[in-house]
Amino acid sequence: MPVNTLKGFTQKGEDMKIHYQTYARFVEFFGKEGDIEVTPGTTVQEFLELLTGEDEKKQSLLFDENGVVRRYVIILKNKDRILNEETDSTDLQDGDELIIYPPVSGG
Repeated sequence: MPVNTLKGFTQKGEDMKIHYQTYARFVEFFGKEGDIEVTPGTTVQEFLELLTGEDEKKQSLLFDENGVVRRYVIILKNKDRILNEETDSTDLQDGDELIIYPPVSGG
């Protein structure tokens, strides 16, 4: 599995590897899973911003017009639910896993 290192954001020797998985329609935009290296102190919000990059379509899937994670986006950190209003205050640790779900519907 490739590691996506975000140049200019990490410094040698200080990187943390964060694994992510996506489901349903998010796979089309972010891939099924991957690893991104970030610096210590990175929050879930910052990770999601890095994941979307400058791509407006990706940004609009995860964030509203104010840059807040959309209410329908479900985020799990190490299998624990992170409320959308907690993404900017939840720090990541080396080896953490994020799971990102789109809205769930069915019938």
